[in-house]
Amino acid sequence: MASESGGTDSRSFAMTILLLFGAVAITGIFRSISSPQNGSCIGAQTATSRVSNLAGVDDLGTVRTKDTLNTTLFEQPKNCPKEMKRKRDVIAKQSFLAIEHPTRVDSSFAIALIALGDVTAKNIHVVERCVQSIRRRGLYFGTIVIVTDAKRSRFNSLLNSDTNIELIKVESRPNGMLSKRYKTELLDLLDGKRALDAVDVLLYMDVDIVIAEPLHSFISYVKSMINMLDQPSHSNEPSYMLMFEEQGAAPERKFGNTVYHGGVLGLHRSRSRTCLKEWQHLFDDRERFPDRDQKALYYMLYINETLKERCQVTRLDHRPYLLMPSKKDFKAGETATFVHVTNGYRAEKIEDSLQADYYRCMALVDEEYAMSMNRFKVIVDGEEDGETVNEQQEGSVSSLSPARIADYGLTRIDNMNRP
Repeated sequence: MASESGGTDSRSFAMTILLLFGAVAITGIFRSISSPQNGSCIGAQTATSRVSNLAGVDDLGTVRTKDTLNTTLFEQPKNCPKEMKRKRDVIAKQSFLAIEHPTRVDSSFAIALIALGDVTAKNIHVVERCVQSIRRRGLYFGTIVIVTDAKRSRFNSLLNSDTNIELIKVESRPNGMLSKRYKTELLDLLDGKRALDAVDVLLYMDVDIVIAEPLHSFISYVKSMINMLDQPSHSNEPSYMLMFEEQGAAPERKFGNTVYHGGVLGLHRSRSRTCLKEWQHLFDDRERFPDRDQKALYYMLYINETLKERCQVTRLDHRPYLLMPSKKDFKAGETATFVHVTNGYRAEKIEDSLQADYYRCMALVDEEYAMSMNRFKVIVDGEEDGETVNEQQEGSVSSLSPARIADYGLTRIDNMNRP
């Protein structure tokens, strides 16, 4: 019996030794797989391989990263001005975390851009600049819709590298209100594209905007606002749109009501349709509204009694999200989610070289696109030199005299009952 017990003990001891050696070997294998090749968590070789592998990650849908992301997502821009370098580590960390912890693409949400006429010229890369900033700095990998009158081949560089871009071809229109009218047709245009059937929330942004902070916070904010407005307690309220308060100058401000910025627009697939249709009717009244979509919007929201009952605008908090930059802001490397250098006025006030540095260093745009300035014919919505607003006085337009309304170019229409 003693000999049998001794044999059993020796076999148990041998088995324990074998298990310990096996555990050590397996641990070594895992360590060799998981450790970076160059000893740095965001080194160039390791980072590039991780970005390239994103194309196979289901959580990112079908977005390709060959061109759109991996050229600058981890590589810091060179020769940046001193003040712009201070965010380098923050930008790198945000990019790294987005790759390490990808989030599932939400097919119910999309971003829309409108690119018409001169903005699509071969030597103008405003569209590419905008898209690159959305992907690289905004870290948004979902659907981008581009409404354009240009040939599909004009956007080959984008379409060949990013399969989450949907192109919608439309007819050419003259600059001004006719081309701006497409903004009011966005939901109808989505209806004609089967690939966009799942989209419930659409974020429109002017194509001359660049993204200089990650978009996930703003997208969550917009979704929460829409979820609130879609509660049963709000079911009897009118159609709605989500907009920022205007930060630049606007002649409508003299009437004392909030003026809204038309460069960013949050839309619900069903609940925003009436707003867009009514706005569209006013776009077509070119005798009274020949050049400014803001004037038509102001009339709809504050002056016409019938239209006021049909549409409301929910104001988005601009402070963390919207920057209408000055030269001083660019030099200091100030950022926001949406940085809007309006074509013409602001673009002319800030040197081309400073703009290019900002787009490269703060929005991670390729140098060839960063150097493409906003130099094409547009109608600017009434901005005046140096005039901005931080706080808007609330007032009532009902106290306006007929003379003041006539002076503004607005005529009361008391029986504008649209079907």
